[in-house]
Amino acid sequence: MRIQTAVLFALTVSATIAKGTFGLEDGQIAPSPGAIQASVNATSISNIMQTFVPIMAYFALNNHTFDIDVHASNFLYKFDFNSMHIIEATGFTEKVFEYVPGTDIVHVKIGGVNVSSTIDADLSALKIIPFKGSGVNITNLSLDITVRSTSPDNLHWDLIETTAVTFDKIDISMENSFLDWLVKLSSSVINTVIKDVVVPAAQGYFNDIVKNLNARIANEGPMSFEVPLGSDNKTAFNLTMTTAPALKKGSDLLIVNFDGLVDKLAVTSNRELRGDIANYAPRLQHSNSEQVWVHEDTFASVIKNANNMLFPMDIDSDKISGEFAKAFPELSAYYSNFTAITRVNMRSGMANKPVTFDMVKGLTLGQGATTTVELVVSNSTSANQTALTFTSHCVLESPSYLKNFVLFPSVSNIACNNTRLTHNAIGLKLNATQVDATFNQIVNASAADFNSNYKMGWPLANLNPQFGMIGGLLKNSTMST
Repeated sequence: MRIQTAVLFALTVSATIAKGTFGLEDGQIAPSPGAIQASVNATSISNIMQTFVPIMAYFALNNHTFDIDVHASNFLYKFDFNSMHIIEATGFTEKVFEYVPGTDIVHVKIGGVNVSSTIDADLSALKIIPFKGSGVNITNLSLDITVRSTSPDNLHWDLIETTAVTFDKIDISMENSFLDWLVKLSSSVINTVIKDVVVPAAQGYFNDIVKNLNARIANEGPMSFEVPLGSDNKTAFNLTMTTAPALKKGSDLLIVNFDGLVDKLAVTSNRELRGDIANYAPRLQHSNSEQVWVHEDTFASVIKNANNMLFPMDIDSDKISGEFAKAFPELSAYYSNFTAITRVNMRSGMANKPVTFDMVKGLTLGQGATTTVELVVSNSTSANQTALTFTSHCVLESPSYLKNFVLFPSVSNIACNNTRLTHNAIGLKLNATQVDATFNQIVNASAADFNSNYKMGWPLANLNPQFGMIGGLLKNSTMST
């Protein structure tokens, strides 16, 4: 029972992951640019594999049981292989993701894997050998795959060679010496089973997975691969591939396009956004860096369809509350010794995108949207009381950028118009012109305070320490609008 037996467990894992990833909806989509396009170097993917393949294998394989369900018989033997339990998979000394020079073909290999396992199987030959609970140790398992992107519909990859499975040796530990003797006595039959049953089943199983995935992707609809956001199952991030991954001949690059919009699951959404991207993102030629393009439509769809995940946004800033106190002395007269938070909401309409990008202004936020700003006040006698509420059409321009996973946010311009005071607990006496002018004064002073606070940047590790680790792995990473 050489390592080909163990291959079945790896392929079973691959099938489980793959089937859980890809959807089953029918329909046909034409190749088109996506809101998210990744252009990555094959060599860099290979480098990333060095770190993450052993980690992923630890969680996906160790202490897991896989149903094999392989049965075969002839005049020499009857073989039933029911399941395999992986105690531990270690090694992974060879991890390769590389182009075959001069082609659009990628070669993937994971090798040097050592597997400790127990199996549930029976072999009837000269004698009936019950392998249930037997220990199987496989040395130097290797899985070799070749793929290409050339396909008639330009929507899916194509497996062009049979998956190759190799190993050095396998050791079988039976429950007692008598069973060990039976295994040795039947070694020629066991080798035949490995050669004629286990190896073809393993390689064919993996090839069938790829063929099934190709068929599913070829028949995918525009909403096939939705990934739910949050636990309420109301919104989802659409990771449907809009074009087949491109393996360009001689480029060493893998290019992938995803739909990249956030959708509402219960109703049709993003009709005004989906399909409006006319061109594929360029590959900047100044370096061999990994390049990920995120279209403005991704962020616009978040504000339109997952608004509750961003807003309301509570800003606890003494400087901003101080700007309100400076502009409206009535606040201090009404609430002595108060503290305050600023609560911001934004709702977008259908006419304009609330988020746009360009090379001059960077990020523009708020076009066609309505912004609501509440000042929520507390003091010794009142807690969380809304003192003032403003609604306005505010448009903000920000040339923010990310360097080595440190965000450098800034506001270059902010302007508000049609501002209305919709809640007034302190008896302000202002006409419409005064409300608009004073509110603009507050938001511009607050923007200046914001720029001063974040001129040295804000590490994403503040959100999650893992971002700090990623920043250490991905040197010289930059994101800008």
